[in-house]
Amino acid sequence: MKGEQKLWSILNDKLDTLHATNRLPEAIRVAETALEIAKRAFKRGETPLATSFEKLGELLEEKGDYTAAEANLLKAHTILEKGKPPDHR
Repeated sequence: MKGEQKLWSILNDKLDTLHATNRLPEAIRVAETALEIAKRAFKRGETPLATSFEKLGELLEEKGDYTAAEANLLKAHTILEKGKPPDHR
């Protein structure tokens, strides 16, 4: 695993812990950082990038920022749909 990919994994573990302990603002900041790292560390259609968009979207939805949440969740969905074989779309 490359350095940035490892850092992405560590940050995702941290944001899961922050979210589980109801530290939403901190979890959102970590999720935003993890997303920026994912954009550099993974190819456009890779699942970890979709995961980052999805986690940030879910946190923003919980915060009540529905517009930003929807944008991130749609990006995650698009990445995952493009990664499916044609007979599974």
